[in-house]
Amino acid sequence: MTEDSQAQNPISGKNLNLFQKLTYSLGNFGVGYGPATFAFLAYFFYGRETESGEKIVYVSIATFSIIWFLCNALNGITDPIVGYLSDRSRSRWGRRKPWVIIGAPFLAISFFFIWCPPTETPSLANNVVLFTSLFFFWFFFTVVVAPYLSLLPEITPHDKERVQLSAIMSVFGDVLGSLTGNLLPVFVVLTASGIWFLEGGYQSVAFIGAIAIVFFSIFSVLFVKETYVPPPVETGTNKGVIKKALSEFGSTFKNKAFLPYLVGVFFYRMAITLRGHQDPRLVSCI
Repeated sequence: MTEDSQAQNPISGKNLNLFQKLTYSLGNFGVGYGPATFAFLAYFFYGRETESGEKIVYVSIATFSIIWFLCNALNGITDPIVGYLSDRSRSRWGRRKPWVIIGAPFLAISFFFIWCPPTETPSLANNVVLFTSLFFFWFFFTVVVAPYLSLLPEITPHDKERVQLSAIMSVFGDVLGSLTGNLLPVFVVLTASGIWFLEGGYQSVAFIGAIAIVFFSIFSVLFVKETYVPPPVETGTNKGVIKKALSEFGSTFKNKAFLPYLVGVFFYRMAITLRGHQDPRLVSCI
């Protein structure tokens, strides 16, 4: 099959080589790793009992729950705004790559500081650091992940290749990323004495995880070519960016197939979160 015929075939053509598929799929590691880390260990980290019986509480259970809820609720508002702006971005590098490259370092920094409460007992400072770090983590998670995932249909127009790429992405994200996040207690124990300038296993693992997030996120978009089509210039409307973004977000609910899907995802994510919060309590102290 010639290159021209492949380009015209919407199903079985080939646009990416194996190296490009692997490097792009690496970005999905952070997609699985970050949320798995929080779901499995963050709740336990902020209020736990050590092996010697010492109780460590940085933030009360009620306060942690409120902060977790508020950050996720605010993230629900920022998501459509980031998506709207990403769709309409214009640059020499395309509309997706700049978001990933610029957002990745901020995502890593916010991830690291979630594990760095400034005081050893519940305090306003701990509450502020947790809220700020968690909010910006989810915000920059959207800044990086939404454009990254939106690149998939823009780097290859071929259906079979998209399916192959999605399968490889699932290995890095759903398997390796989630597995690494769930195995964090093991790494926490292995680095309990600290590494470099860091003290304790949690901060050490968080620092290594932050480096991995930056590297994989940026590396994933370096070797693929985005099919960049500048969005049309909108005229004749006085709507602001937020109103336009929320309007487009609301239009998704007009899709009849989306609502049953949404209900299923809601209960699935709730079950995963509940399980993740409870599992550390069922094992020996970390």
